[in-house]
Amino acid sequence: MRYFFAIILPPIAVWSTGRFFAGLLNLFLTFCGWLPGIVHALFVVNRYYADTRQKEMINTIRGMNQPNFQYDLRDAKKIRKQLTEDMRSEGVALSKNEMQVKP
Repeated sequence: MRYFFAIILPPIAVWSTGRFFAGLLNLFLTFCGWLPGIVHALFVVNRYYADTRQKEMINTIRGMNQPNFQYDLRDAKKIRKQLTEDMRSEGVALSKNEMQVKP
């Protein structure tokens, strides 16, 4: 949509990216000639989308280092109980210090 505005109303497209002074420059370029305003607006809008993609990539990479889920102690106890039951059903004798396979 910003590309459409960059061709029809170049200063509006630049201001919609949050660059106020670039919008003033674009307004001046548009008054000097419509084509320089359009070219400048297209460059600014393209840079805005490139910056947005880069920020999303950085946030994605940072998010990979964090766990996708959080659990509390109750969940850990449920998981341990389920694992213990599964191991006993497969013939593994569990003691406090070691695990022994039943003959």
